[in-house]
Amino acid sequence: MGMAKFYCKKMKWLNLLPYICKKQIKMESTKKNTGLFWILFLLSVAGFFAVLYSPLGAYCSMVLPFNFTFFAKALDLM
Repeated sequence: MGMAKFYCKKMKWLNLLPYICKKQIKMESTKKNTGLFWILFLLSVAGFFAVLYSPLGAYCSMVLPFNFTFFAKALDLM
């Protein structure tokens, strides 16, 4: 008998079984790979400064949605 089964049987008399021994699947428990979004965020920041210091500097706000979107996805907020 594994340790998990032992603890589940031991906790049964305390009425803690549904809270401790049940496998709970939550949306937050999934691990997402965010490395690609960090790379894209850094590239978009580099692109922002490239546009900012170019003769087309007035269009630097066109790059900002990419910066914020990739940053939010890298932090797993979206």
